[in-house]
Amino acid sequence: MQKSMLLFVKIGIFSALFAARIDKETFASRVLHRKTSYIVLMPEHSTSQKRYPVVYLLHCAGCHAGLYLDKDYGAQPQKLIDSVDFIIAIPDDGSGRGNFPQSWWLDSPVKKHMDLSRFLVEEFKPRIDSLYPTLPGRKNTGIAGHSMGGFGALHNMIEHPGVFGAAYSIKGAVDIMPFPDNWSLPEILGRQSANRENWTQVNVLENACRLKGRDISLRFYSGPNDWFADANRRLHHTLDSCSVPHTYYETGEEHTGFPFSRMRQVMFYFDSVFAGTR
Repeated sequence: MQKSMLLFVKIGIFSALFAARIDKETFASRVLHRKTSYIVLMPEHSTSQKRYPVVYLLHCAGCHAGLYLDKDYGAQPQKLIDSVDFIIAIPDDGSGRGNFPQSWWLDSPVKKHMDLSRFLVEEFKPRIDSLYPTLPGRKNTGIAGHSMGGFGALHNMIEHPGVFGAAYSIKGAVDIMPFPDNWSLPEILGRQSANRENWTQVNVLENACRLKGRDISLRFYSGPNDWFADANRRLHHTLDSCSVPHTYYETGEEHTGFPFSRMRQVMFYFDSVFAGTR
């Protein structure tokens, strides 16, 4: 009898950890001039009487918002959302189904209707703030992502420090200059040989010191087996040289995939950052 009761209690606790509310929505974007989709994760304990911080989670190149929920990808934030006290909003740039170029979460100077940074700040965030019980201020707004999404997180913090108060880059492509022919970059920035200024104006590594003096929380990681290991180390040294507070660490992970254990660290980091604002 006691063993049965104990098993019941354990199952109940286990089930509660997987009770995230998952909203999958589509809307017509005026900035992108097309329909776009997104996913919102809310803790099961959330209520309309309480307001919550938000983390905007950006996907990698050629991926889609739903990949973060895929068990084969690894991250599975839906399994952790009840352990923290914020909302996760995951936009989709449309590239994962081959319909649009990989966006890099920036405003393209050459490709019409590819202003993904403006979309995030002027349209997507206001939509989330209007539909969900959010705390909309910068101290309660975080941004994170893997690979291209890591680039997007840091790029958008640099461009919009008044919107995003915390950022976490997961093996981010923080230096795009060595890749003049990859991942739709020539399509959204122009050929590097003829449009180098377009590339340098958005490159995270070359613009990182613009964060100097900003009240931000910043963490990122890479490692020896990552495609962008050297660039992330150089970013760490660059931020040190211009006195931008941050945390950098390395792991032995490959570039592809986003382990569940790392997702736990990312989520608890934001939970800790937001807890200091309440």
